[in-house]
Amino acid sequence: MRLRNVFLFAVALAATGLSAISLARVAASRSTAPATARAGVFVGRIAARDCTAIDPGDGTRLVLTKLTLRGTPLASLGGDGPPPPEEELEVWFRGGIVSEDLGSFVADAPARHETRVGRWAVVVHGRSEELGILEDGSVLAGEALQGGRAGLFTAFVATGGELIVQGRPGARIDRNVPASALRSMILTDQR
Repeated sequence: MRLRNVFLFAVALAATGLSAISLARVAASRSTAPATARAGVFVGRIAARDCTAIDPGDGTRLVLTKLTLRGTPLASLGGDGPPPPEEELEVWFRGGIVSEDLGSFVADAPARHETRVGRWAVVVHGRSEELGILEDGSVLAGEALQGGRAGLFTAFVATGGELIVQGRPGARIDRNVPASALRSMILTDQR
């Protein structure tokens, strides 16, 4: 009789473990789908970089960097060449330096050379209604870089005139590709 109880206990544990795994998979698939659907992709040249300090809600000061890009949404990109500066996008990410005394290092922020003015970039962004509270008490809202550095890819214009996006192993874009190939590599609504 003891062997039977041990066997039933093992079956019950296995069933509980399998149900926990399947619930976790369902929860993960539900949580990632809406975030992917809300993301936009923009291709352009960095026209300006500015930093500002905010209060994230706990009384401390956190620095945010704003990049201003001139270009076009990925969905409107025509051909392999650089996009004309038809539209402007301001996108925020955590980290940056305001002055000698005020700065913030964030491990997942893009490196400073990746966000220099004049550099071509592809950004994956999404709307945030509350990035933090500015010094005047107003709430900062705007487009935010998705995943910090994971949402920014640098690019360059090749000698043949095509815009090449620089990939990173393990990222959404894992190799260097022409800008026109991004539509099939990044699954978003591309607004």
